[in-house]
Amino acid sequence: MITRSLRPAIALTLALIVACTDDGSRTGSLAPRGDLVGGGTISGQLLGPDGTSLCNFIPDGSGLVVRVLNPPPAAPSFAGSQFLGCPDNAFSIPVAAGTYLMRVTLPPDPAIGSLPVRYLLTTPVVVDGADVLQNIQVVPGSGLGGGATLDGAPLGGVDLGFAYDEAPGYAVIEGTSGADGGWVDFLGREPMIVQNNVRYRVLLPSCGALGTKVLQGAPQDDFLFPNELSAINCTLTTAPNIAFSHTRTRLAVTPMPGDIGGLSGELFDQFGEGWGVQFPIPAGQAPVHGSISVSHLFRGGLIVGLRPDRVLTGVDFSGYGQCGGACRDFGLDGRMSLASSPQFGTKVFWHYSDATSPERVGLKVLQQSYDGVPPNDYVLFHFVFTNSSTGTVTFYAGMFADWDIGPDASDDVGASALDGRLMFMTDATPGGVYAGTLLLGDFPVSGNAFLTDFGQSTATQVAALAGDFTVPAAPDPADHRYLQALGPITLKPDGSADIWIAVVAGENQDQFFANADAAAADVSQRRAKRSPEAAVWSAGPEAIVLGGGQGGGKLLDPRCKKGCAH
Repeated sequence: MITRSLRPAIALTLALIVACTDDGSRTGSLAPRGDLVGGGTISGQLLGPDGTSLCNFIPDGSGLVVRVLNPPPAAPSFAGSQFLGCPDNAFSIPVAAGTYLMRVTLPPDPAIGSLPVRYLLTTPVVVDGADVLQNIQVVPGSGLGGGATLDGAPLGGVDLGFAYDEAPGYAVIEGTSGADGGWVDFLGREPMIVQNNVRYRVLLPSCGALGTKVLQGAPQDDFLFPNELSAINCTLTTAPNIAFSHTRTRLAVTPMPGDIGGLSGELFDQFGEGWGVQFPIPAGQAPVHGSISVSHLFRGGLIVGLRPDRVLTGVDFSGYGQCGGACRDFGLDGRMSLASSPQFGTKVFWHYSDATSPERVGLKVLQQSYDGVPPNDYVLFHFVFTNSSTGTVTFYAGMFADWDIGPDASDDVGASALDGRLMFMTDATPGGVYAGTLLLGDFPVSGNAFLTDFGQSTATQVAALAGDFTVPAAPDPADHRYLQALGPITLKPDGSADIWIAVVAGENQDQFFANADAAAADVSQRRAKRSPEAAVWSAGPEAIVLGGGQGGGKLLDPRCKKGCAH
């Protein structure tokens, strides 16, 4: 199973290692496709630290993998591979003529001691019409020093991983901070074992955690380990945005401008990383400071489509589909104010627009979010759109959501209800959490589409939002996301209209639908202006987003949840 805690871009994936080493009896070469004229065979032995067989240093019955890597400028790919079952430690791999790097993958077992899980032969191997003899000796690595802290105390659950500087796109090692804050690799070894005398780059995102702001992060430049850098310290502080996050019920949600969950990185420098969407949070406990895998929502928020091909989003849409002139259009000019009441919880106001976007059409947005009412688990978002342009604007508005329910991002299924007003996802394995969104307002449902593929054109996205095609269910387990919208909404100059989005969760389907009913009833009451809360709100200070949010944090490419590395 591939967990979301092991999914940074170019990340090491445990599934890949297991797939390559789960059968120690398997041997043989995978020859490259294509013409081998002018090539040759790379052969040799895998040796351990003392020069004898590497099989003497790994658990009995386990396997080894030898891979021939196509280095840059070629795209990451294998020129050839061989799987060895000990005691056989000899490899022979035919390849086309060229210059290659080689890598050995050891079994994912702590019993390998201080040997690196993957060992890169950094000396290029040149094949030009003749066979090449090349033994590979795997020697111990060194432990990575440093660790992660939050407000001066050790913090577990912070991800950190490396990529080769000279061969980006190939997996190296990944780990997570342990309870003492120190780096633990995915084999459970602390400190994390890293191959010596290799130049690395830290995978992004690294050093971040939900509900935190990074004071000192991982280096952004390449480094030689351990000569130039032998320790990495991730120094974090509590994120300012948790002060206005919704945590009244068992559903924790951070409301950022256009960004539900606070997981789009443009404003991380100022407000930090949000809680995402966490559920269920036991009564009396705080949401979890941890990797993005803790959040059921990977990324999601406001999306607006205008025919024929203009899409405006409140989250970074890069990696999902074509963006047009910008990959985030709403919220980078926002200003926020906060109100609170012991009886009614937290209410957050965001004022923002599309003014920072090259795709702008003159939409201003007032976003108000409200705590749900216990014992039901939901959070309400109210979006009021105003047309500040001199012409009439017609659009479709709603929710983009990339839910990843549970630890495996690739095993979710989804469905719709209430004629598309309610869309939700859960694990394919029975017993998982249900989470989704309910759209309410005076406009009909237009968009109702689950998506699996990446790279849709802006015209296709608008077509989905407008209802030119629908995909109301996702019955097959995969990494799904969805577009959900109401419309068409037509505004004359200075005209306004509103929609509501309720974020809803439940521990089972019946509870989820009951919570959605409670959210709908709450919205109905608020729209009828019967709520008594207005008289008891205590307004807080206003915070203004500075600098247009252009220097924010780096985000994980959504296409790489299962690892983009080879």
